[in-house]
Formats: sequence, C-alpha cells, structure tokens
Amino acid sequence: MPSESADRKHPNRWLIAADALAKGNVLVCAELAGIQAAKQTGSLIPLCHPLSLTGIAVQCTVEQDAVVARSEVKCADRTGGRDGSADRRQYGPADGVRHVQGR
Repeated sequence: MPSESADRKHPNRWLIAADALAKGNVLVCAELAGIQAAKQTGSLIPLCHPLSLTGIAVQCTVEQDAVVARSEVKCADRTGGRDGSADRRQYGPADGVRHVQGR
C-alpha cells in the first residue's frame, strides 16, 4: 500500500515548483532523504530490527494546492509483514513503522 503526505500550506510551494530556491531542487533532495530513511529504519526507530527491503519508491511533487510526497516500500522479510508471520507483504512506510513498534 502506498503512503502519501501533503503539505497544503507550504509558503514556498510555488518557488519549489519553479525550482527557484537558492539551495537547489528540494524535491529531489527530499526523495533521496526518504530513500535513505527507509534504508536506515532499523537504526532510526528504537527497537526496530533491520528490514530486508526489496524496493523503495519515493516521489515528491508540487500539485496545484500542495507539496505532496508519495512513497512505497516492499519488504520480503519474515517479520516485515503486518502481523509478523506473513512473507512477502507489501506496505507503506507509515504502516511498517506502526507495526514494527508493536502497535
């Protein structure tokens, strides 16, 4: 399941869309940060073991009314599924974090 987040009140969304910020293309930077964060889940989240990720996709865009980040993570680890017993489950990062923490 893909995960999505939108910031509808970002004050610089038009500058981001035009790639006119002084620090460069922040959308590409955000995509790379999302990929790195997914790879480091085991060290960023307390009590989370390293996950055997088989795919990571992060896409950041500026839409008419929002800055949107979409991500999808695939995991083939025995305990990477929602209930900890299923193999080859597919889930978004928010789902993975919630279930890895035991909620």
